[in-house]
Amino acid sequence: MNSRFFNAVHRGQRAAANISRYASIQSRMFSCSTVCMKPGVVPVFKETSSPELDGKLQTLRIQHILPNYLSKEQNDLVAKIKHKRTLELEPVVANIAGEEFRLEHVDPMTGKANSRDLFFDALALMKERKDWENLPLLLEGLHKGNSVLTGRPRFREMTCHRCIRAGYADIILECIRRSTDTGMVINSPKIAMSMMILLTEEATRNNHDNSSIKKALARAEQLMDLMEDPKNAKYYTNAAEDPRVRPELVGMALDLASRLSLSGDGAGIDKKVEDFAKKVLGTWPNLESPWTRNASESVTVEREHAINNTWLRQLSTLLHGLKLSQKVLSGNPELASQLKKRADELEQTAAPVYEAIMNSEWGKAKPRAGLDAYKAVRDEVI
Repeated sequence: MNSRFFNAVHRGQRAAANISRYASIQSRMFSCSTVCMKPGVVPVFKETSSPELDGKLQTLRIQHILPNYLSKEQNDLVAKIKHKRTLELEPVVANIAGEEFRLEHVDPMTGKANSRDLFFDALALMKERKDWENLPLLLEGLHKGNSVLTGRPRFREMTCHRCIRAGYADIILECIRRSTDTGMVINSPKIAMSMMILLTEEATRNNHDNSSIKKALARAEQLMDLMEDPKNAKYYTNAAEDPRVRPELVGMALDLASRLSLSGDGAGIDKKVEDFAKKVLGTWPNLESPWTRNASESVTVEREHAINNTWLRQLSTLLHGLKLSQKVLSGNPELASQLKKRADELEQTAAPVYEAIMNSEWGKAKPRAGLDAYKAVRDEVI
């Protein structure tokens, strides 16, 4: 312990005679002990485009990230009311990787802003690339303490949605690549499909011009590569939980590659179309079926329609890819024939689901994405 700390301690003792000798010794022990300190540097955020965003990030850093780097004893010192007076009179400093933090009492129930609200408030303020470049470190800091936030699939979906819609798909892909640190794992087919839709929807918004198709296909391939990473693949213990063997997901890449091939702007793309087509055919037994409500289940008819509307939306892209790839691979009659067979089967399965939703009150209430997507594919002349 250096002389500065000793001087601070003695000044505190003279100023607070009512604090017991045991409490003073205890607080000094917390300030100098590094045995139980959690390793690592507390993430430091880059300056952003707005002071308000800087303030949100700093609040997250001090209130929700710093505790993940303190020892149990230091966190107890901060959280327990019995140490509040001691901290006020006798400053305690935690030195983490060369950065000093003065510990202050924070009531764990009322003294902290909600981490989820703060996080999404911060994301809403991110406008420029330099703002979004703070996202990997922000997620890393929150995840270090096994944050319940990053463990929630809905949280990961919303984070991806905000970042991709802002135009920074490469940043969210980097977060997924660093999933051990950030918590952005792809641990289920539902998460994988949500991310694939988000990463490729720019092509749809831009009417599938070649530039947007190329971007979307590159992102789809990156996502599929990341699913092969052991950090994500360890969650895929059987076919039902493995997004890599879901034809609906591979079908999205098949559709993009086929569009690019038929546009004539994609050197060597036909080989990718063939590879994706073979993977779709090889994984066909894992195709998800439309959901049917059991009479004994307490699920409304409207909920059944909503689930199957999502199913139709996903299957429509696969169906379109199957149709387009037949033209691309017309030089391979056997493969093209297999693709046509699966496309016909899919239409036979999807048609009654479409009609049931279309004729329901739920389907008529407002436009439904699944209905619109299926109708567009069904009526398109390819």
